[in-house]
Amino acid sequence: SADIEVSSEKASNIPIQVIGHPSFAQVPADCSSVGPAENTVISFGANGLIGVGVFQQDCGSICASGVVTPVSLYDQCPTNGGSCTGVMEPTTSQVSNPVASFAGDNNGVIVELPSVAAGGAAGATGALVFGIGTQSNNALGSATILATDPGAGTINVTFGPTQYPLSTLDSGSNAYYFTDSSLSVCSAATAPGFYCTPASISTTITTHANTQLPATFSTGDAASMIQAYPGATAFPELAGPLPASQTQTFDFGLPYFYGRNVYVAIENTMAGGTAGPYLAY
Repeated sequence: SADIEVSSEKASNIPIQVIGHPSFAQVPADCSSVGPAENTVISFGANGLIGVGVFQQDCGSICASGVVTPVSLYDQCPTNGGSCTGVMEPTTSQVSNPVASFAGDNNGVIVELPSVAAGGAAGATGALVFGIGTQSNNALGSATILATDPGAGTINVTFGPTQYPLSTLDSGSNAYYFTDSSLSVCSAATAPGFYCTPASISTTITTHANTQLPATFSTGDAASMIQAYPGATAFPELAGPLPASQTQTFDFGLPYFYGRNVYVAIENTMAGGTAGPYLAY
């Protein structure tokens, strides 16, 4: 547990995850088998990470009542070098959203990012605003509320003839991620894991409250964009396919946030006169 201070806000004595701590050298196979190691500041690329989401804890009752996912989110690793095993973790011990533990401005956040040219840019500087409807600079205004599933935090997206009920707006995804067989995936030598086909994408978001909202965006040729702007980090038309196992997900990643103020209201709070959890823009 630790005290977390961000700007003038403070969350006291909350559970955090420490990455690469020398006292916990053993890594669960669920983690070590996926992707590169990111257990140093240099490899991780940051000193810390605040997850932006609608829940107060890491995985709430799902992890407190039983390990129901293919990949365990919490593991117990014996000191004698034995194999790590997935365990239940009470909500009071789960990694928690620090915003929910602030003394004030604790009902959500607003991600505010500027518009970025279609081809990309070196970067994009915006703001993470704490609280919704608690200060003069965080009013909900005329934003459209997208009520999320209270258990999964998801929205339903219709793309073509298919519905994707486990979809989300996720600032932690570096691109749009969705399945579209009409788009070509870039070669391993150019931009592996991304689409190389420019396209206009039209979808419909259906919220947990059955509100519908059209959502459109454009994809670009990832290889051309990356070659034209080497070293750039902001690509508003970057998109890629999801793994075949994620058949129910449409991921509006960080590119969808450019040029918008996206509100993320935390569960069990009143935010701008509306109960969370919800997303809005």
